[in-house]
Amino acid sequence: MKINKTLIVISLLVVLTLTFTACSDDDSSNLDPQQDGRLKVNLNQQSSISAQAVDKKIEDKITITEVELKIYKKSDYDSNGTDAEVVESKTEPGESSNEIGTIAFYLPPSQNYVIEAVLSGDVTNNGETNSVTGIYQGVLDSTGVLEEQASKSVTVDVTTRPAEELDVTINGIPSTVGDTAVDSMAVELSIPKTGDVVKTISSEDLSTDGGTVTFTNDDLTLTATSAQVNVQLNDSSGNTIEKENAGEFGGEILLLPKQSQSLTVNQQPYLEVADQTVDEDSELQFTVNAEDPDGDSLTSLSVSNKPSGASFDPSSDNSSGTFTWTPTYEQSGSYDVTFAVESSNGGVNSETTTITVNDVNRAPSIDSITNVSDGSATITEGKELSLAVNATDEDGDDLTYVISGTDADEFSQSGNTFTWTPPIDDYSSDNTFDVTLEVSDGTDTTTKDVTITVDDDTTAPSASVLTITSDNDNSNLAKAGDTITLSLTASEEITTPSATVAGNTATINNAGDSDATTWEMNYTVQSGDAEGTVSFSVTAEDAAGNSSTFSSTTDVSAVEIDTTAPNWTTEPNITTAADTSSVGISAAVDEGGTAYYKVMSDGAEAPTASAVQDAGNSVEMEANTEKEITIDNINEGTENNIFFVAQDSGGNLQSDDQVRKINFINLNTGENLAVALNGTVTTINVTSDLTLDSGEVHTVDRDLTIDLAGSTLTLNDDIEVTDGNTLTLTSEEDGAELAGTGEITGGVEKDNVITAHFEVTSLNHDGPVSEGQDLNVDVEVENTGSAEATQDVVLSVDNNQNGTFDIEADTQSLTLSGGEAKTVNLTYSTQDGDATEVDVKGSTDDNSMTATAAIETSDFAGGDGSSSSPYKIENWNHLDKVRDNLSANFILVNDLDQSTVGYNDHVKTDSGNLVNSGKGWDPIGVDFETTFAGEFNGNGKTIEGLTINRPTEDNVGLFASNGSTSGEAYIHNLTLIGVDIIGGNSTGALSGINYNQITNCHISGDASSVSGQGSYAGGLVGDDSGVITRSSASGSVTGEYFVGGLVGASQGEIIKSYSSAFVTQAGDSSDISNGCGGLVGKSSEKISNSYSTGDVNASNAVNIGGLVGRNAGIVEKVYATGDVASGTNSGKLVGKNELSGEITDGYWKGEGETGIGWNQNTATNITGLTTSEMQGDSAESNMSALDFTNIWSTLTSEYPKLQWQ
Repeated sequence: MKINKTLIVISLLVVLTLTFTACSDDDSSNLDPQQDGRLKVNLNQQSSISAQAVDKKIEDKITITEVELKIYKKSDYDSNGTDAEVVESKTEPGESSNEIGTIAFYLPPSQNYVIEAVLSGDVTNNGETNSVTGIYQGVLDSTGVLEEQASKSVTVDVTTRPAEELDVTINGIPSTVGDTAVDSMAVELSIPKTGDVVKTISSEDLSTDGGTVTFTNDDLTLTATSAQVNVQLNDSSGNTIEKENAGEFGGEILLLPKQSQSLTVNQQPYLEVADQTVDEDSELQFTVNAEDPDGDSLTSLSVSNKPSGASFDPSSDNSSGTFTWTPTYEQSGSYDVTFAVESSNGGVNSETTTITVNDVNRAPSIDSITNVSDGSATITEGKELSLAVNATDEDGDDLTYVISGTDADEFSQSGNTFTWTPPIDDYSSDNTFDVTLEVSDGTDTTTKDVTITVDDDTTAPSASVLTITSDNDNSNLAKAGDTITLSLTASEEITTPSATVAGNTATINNAGDSDATTWEMNYTVQSGDAEGTVSFSVTAEDAAGNSSTFSSTTDVSAVEIDTTAPNWTTEPNITTAADTSSVGISAAVDEGGTAYYKVMSDGAEAPTASAVQDAGNSVEMEANTEKEITIDNINEGTENNIFFVAQDSGGNLQSDDQVRKINFINLNTGENLAVALNGTVTTINVTSDLTLDSGEVHTVDRDLTIDLAGSTLTLNDDIEVTDGNTLTLTSEEDGAELAGTGEITGGVEKDNVITAHFEVTSLNHDGPVSEGQDLNVDVEVENTGSAEATQDVVLSVDNNQNGTFDIEADTQSLTLSGGEAKTVNLTYSTQDGDATEVDVKGSTDDNSMTATAAIETSDFAGGDGSSSSPYKIENWNHLDKVRDNLSANFILVNDLDQSTVGYNDHVKTDSGNLVNSGKGWDPIGVDFETTFAGEFNGNGKTIEGLTINRPTEDNVGLFASNGSTSGEAYIHNLTLIGVDIIGGNSTGALSGINYNQITNCHISGDASSVSGQGSYAGGLVGDDSGVITRSSASGSVTGEYFVGGLVGASQGEIIKSYSSAFVTQAGDSSDISNGCGGLVGKSSEKISNSYSTGDVNASNAVNIGGLVGRNAGIVEKVYATGDVASGTNSGKLVGKNELSGEITDGYWKGEGETGIGWNQNTATNITGLTTSEMQGDSAESNMSALDFTNIWSTLTSEYPKLQWQ
């Protein structure tokens, strides 16, 4: 190619790496003896510059001749620009074709400087040389550190000499394309240029044997180093020849001095194949032919999108292939099959043919017909014949069913079932019927002929089920008046049967139902029926006139007539004695009937059962139901006897020994009570308050019940109950009380009778108290009753004053004699959530008293914030108060989650909205000046659901900042679960910035997410200058600059820690100062005995590492296993190891893969291994630099773990 006359300018990107090192008084190794105590500044150009920065087509053509460095005072430069006074300047030559050396300056400290570096060189091609220039400016602060510590990009201009013509030689033009002769060609040159996308220069039509094509340039300013050449072939009429066989051809040329280009035309191979059609279940076979117009050998003939079951067999020279396929019945439809051919000269072509598979219908099949065997069916007259056609269709078509033939009209149809009941007739001579059953899928029909034989019915009906039941209510013994029900299920439909039971005609219940199979008959037991078996007889006849008679002698159990009197299920007993002249009695029997009673005075002879019945006093009784009986006109003050007897509805009366007696006295005076106690009565009914004060001792020598009926009995006399007997004091009505000075000795029982009364007379407490402290309550109780008793005194609390005392705080048992009083001390432990005032209640069984106590709230659950008594945190409210006590000590005593008190106030509401105007949790501390400065002991507890959304704020996390450069802040023993953190610069789940110490802290849960919208984003800490030990992070981490799974950027130490987080670098990731790593984005200090297993993802990024993105410190005894995105300086362990970086004993997964993307310094004992070499026992031998005795451990089929895990 010739280039002249026209100026062509090409802009190339060259990376100039500037490294500045500050030297202090104690760094004498870097000092010039003549310049002691000053700042040393180095400028170093690395040899890898051309591979990174220059277009591959000319990278070896650039020579760097020199670099000139000028330094200005920043204050002067800001005012005067490049007219400012130059403090220092120096020019150094390049050391080789694409490297420069080190330029050192020594500057006075305590000044800010502007550095200007000017790169000079040239680009040479075929003896022609053009110049290369580029400039970089940066600011050096008074400590000798660049404001932006990163390599810088310098734009370099490469200028060619003027040119007016470009020559391209075209070779290998074919004489024909298919059947068309090639007559001429046109050549087109497409050149990117300034201001337009493409400038196209086209040649005139040229002879195919011309060889060289010349283009004229129109004074273009170019923006690329190459251009695209395309060739078009024409026929004799000047028409373009389609290129489906010849194909596109052309190539790329360089736009540099003295550069030329040759292009060779190659025609594509082609295929011959046509569309095909075939039926289901039929074989299709056809041939595909291939040919190359240039005679090149064919290297491949293949097929894609091949239907299931098809095969393709190419010939040995790939000039033809046989396609064979028998589609199944399920493969109807259209199939596009693509055949491809490749030639030895790189030609490729393909053709797609369409194979149409026609749908072939399959006729349905009749699998079986119910009640049909070998085409025949037999049925008895009067019985139903059902013909259910069971058919299948392999195509899944809907089926229709039809019956035809001579006798088809006799049948009714329901879906696939045809039914017929032959009428009762004489079938002895003509009993065969013919029908045809048809099944159709709408296209094809399948039939089955059936011959039906009808037999005459000569079989009498039989009873398949014959049972007898009774409606009586006493153990299935039938008695006079009970109804016996006979149930008959016949083997076939019968006409109304006739039935007799015990010689009498039974009633037919369903007499109106003709021709039924199930019948019921009732018989009512007569009083004269004998005890024993009840016989019955049933006569049945079917529609054909066949009859049978059934009897009870073998099929029905005997039914016994009831002759047993009822039994008492509740013995007659006194329930009430409301006044002196009446009494209430309760009783029950086991069957219905009548109870009779007779009232007699004490001493009268006991009556017989009949005598009680004859007294004429009666009540109706229901079976097993207690009956309340009120008896009036009782004699008060004298002993009474009431006798009871029962009879059932069948007339069975209880015997004399079943007569029951109630013996009692009704009293309303103490004098009569004394008589009753000393007499023989067994029940005393007290109908009003009584006092017994005779001065005597009363003896009770029998079981005696005194029913107080809610009255008070004042007993001033003593009562002695003899051995073996019991005095029972009872009352069904509340309020009954036993008082007085008398004493009862011997057997005594009390039921609902008050003998003592515990009255709460006062209640006092020591409030107000602080939340979390005990409230002491004094309750004074007096026994206002007469007898000694024991009761519980209970302290209950209503802690939100809603009227419900639902907290039972304390209980104490108290024993008091009559008239005695005591005070008991009870305690309520106040709790978080108590109102500022609570109601307390002191209670006995008899009464209660309440009071109100004030509760003073506390910021914490306990403690005073000292190291010996740290503040206790048990909810989100307490956690939020840490920000008000930044120098104090804290301990977490409870797991916190979304259900813990305060979450809705400090993180997220019940409806899912973030608090603080949608920002969520407010990080504790603000920055370096307002930082957490105490100790936070997580105590092995967890905090779950922490959510923050502050993308425009810096220093974001649970803590904004932990410690300071001179502080001793300490966060340890804490796990955060399921975090969702979004922040700006310096964002980490635990702390945005860490200056001091973090130990045994973890971010857990695959759903945990940390996103930084600026610089320094880490799963645990965004920006670290302290010490992090035995800590970890999981989930995902996203950021723009300096992103790491555990820490975004670290100027401190990281020891025995790991990350499994998925790391993503977003934003302008192509900035060469950036860094993204599985554990740390950028490290300037030390990382030891740590690892990362998470993947690292970055698009078009720089400095990406499985463990560390950029390392300027010490990395030792580490490994990484995650996948790492490709990019500039991408390494499975470290992206870029800078001049001050040292890496020792490092391993990564990926044998043969790059461990360090760009290594500028020392890297010792680093290697890539396979997965199996890094897992189980193999790890110990293959990763021998790790201490598997004290620090690391191996697990089967797993990567090494730290022993603390």
